[in-house]
Amino acid sequence: PRDDSEELWISDFSLTSRAGGVTKVHTSSGSISKLKSKFPWPNEVTSVPKHSSLMVTDGFLIPTKNDGAIYVLKNPGRNQEEKVKLTSEADWFYHRAVWVDLTGDGRQSVLTARARRTGRYT
Repeated sequence: PRDDSEELWISDFSLTSRAGGVTKVHTSSGSISKLKSKFPWPNEVTSVPKHSSLMVTDGFLIPTKNDGAIYVLKNPGRNQEEKVKLTSEADWFYHRAVWVDLTGDGRQSVLTARARRTGRYT
């Protein structure tokens, strides 16, 4: 049987627009809705284990998009949607993050790939 509550989350971004975002597709109805939270260059959207939240990796190497972060979106698509920034260092951009038990204690940690643009843009 098909689960009518399934949702597909898509990141969207543009070279000409100041902000990208996250879009939700309801798999049963095909309806599409954009979330209110904006990001300079959202790369990957994943679910947060055991919570109704999403994790978004953000940023890219081009000017104005290279100061990225990792965010958690609490209550995505609802009136009380809240964007929480998990990282604090400037000038890094994040392509991917996964939940994994790094220490064997049964608790999930975030493992990420990040990069920094050095030098001049030519």
